[in-house]
Amino acid sequence: MELDDATLHFPFDTGPGGTHPTEFDALRGFCPVAPVVLPSGDRAWLASRYDDILTVLGDPRFSRRPDIPGAPRLVAAYDGTMVKDMIVAMDAPEHTRIRRIVQGAFTPRRIRTWQPRVQAVADDLLDAFAASPGRTGDIYEGFALPLPIRIISELLGIPEADAASFRRWTEMGLSLTRWTREELVAAHREYIAYVATLIAERRAAPPVSDEDDADLLDALVSARDDDDRLSETELVNLVRALISAGHETTATVFSRGLYTLLTHPEQLALLRAEPERLNDAVEEILRFVPPGSGGTPRIVTTELELGGVTVRPGEGVVAPFGVANRDPARFPDPDRFDITRDPAGHIAFGHGPHHCLGVHLARLELRTAFETVLRRLPDLELAVPASELAWSEGLRVLKLQALPVRW
Repeated sequence: MELDDATLHFPFDTGPGGTHPTEFDALRGFCPVAPVVLPSGDRAWLASRYDDILTVLGDPRFSRRPDIPGAPRLVAAYDGTMVKDMIVAMDAPEHTRIRRIVQGAFTPRRIRTWQPRVQAVADDLLDAFAASPGRTGDIYEGFALPLPIRIISELLGIPEADAASFRRWTEMGLSLTRWTREELVAAHREYIAYVATLIAERRAAPPVSDEDDADLLDALVSARDDDDRLSETELVNLVRALISAGHETTATVFSRGLYTLLTHPEQLALLRAEPERLNDAVEEILRFVPPGSGGTPRIVTTELELGGVTVRPGEGVVAPFGVANRDPARFPDPDRFDITRDPAGHIAFGHGPHHCLGVHLARLELRTAFETVLRRLPDLELAVPASELAWSEGLRVLKLQALPVRW
């Protein structure tokens, strides 16, 4: 089989209520590494088995660099130059160097110190949300999204009032088909200019006298100005990546996870009766509705065999996280949502060198958000039939446009 044989178009349409596409189940059985057509019109291989996906994500022979000549593009509107010098589009040693600069801010020990603040923000937001007239409201806009926005804004020391702008730029960056190339290029430039202004303003501000009062943006600017460990372009793009990744994925997982609990009342009742299952429930939610798509092709640098197929240098392989999490060889009865299962081994946050930097912060935010909402709103339910909820279209991730609830 060759890439020219591709007739399947990826990504596949989801089923009703955001259910997992059924095409993957068939592919695992007869063509676990299949040729597909991407939204750009380029062709790539699609892996659908857990073990093959882990190989693609962890093996250095699969590059993240989209600027390799001839590399297949997920989206026609983007080219490799638009993500050059971004941590998500780097291989070692550049990727390793930049990751080391920022990873100290996201260690389990450092993130634990944020627990009281995350709880305080969750309580403050829910106070306002629960005061909504008629005891109804959109919990996505009223709680799920503002929570991680406020935390990442405080972590980086950026104005929360700018959230509307970076929300828009982030969503446009997730586009497959929704916006034109001209619109995406304009948004890309606006986002870069915004972050460059943040950095310039931070440089112009009086230096922080106490190191404990410094935020992450101070540390990153220092890594550029004092230690020369970042280029200016790398600094801008790293801050941009942290802002976007720091709010969108957590809000999406929380809202889809809450929707999943509300549409699986027996699981919700079990969690309410046994709140000590919270950590397991969050991990099952992450397995069931992972925060990222993993849909960006990895570029093969050396001829090799994957899933019985020979893949050649310059070809791309798509290795979606959520598909690995639904492989019945790894997770029995994977399409069943079950908070009592052992979800260990799920790759909701990726795998290998590009495993999500903010995994500990995301878990803290999710656990705090679910615990707070379920404890304080014991009668929570959907305010409309599940069939009436609107889901995103034309994006790399599947998200609810709103989640109206009553309590």
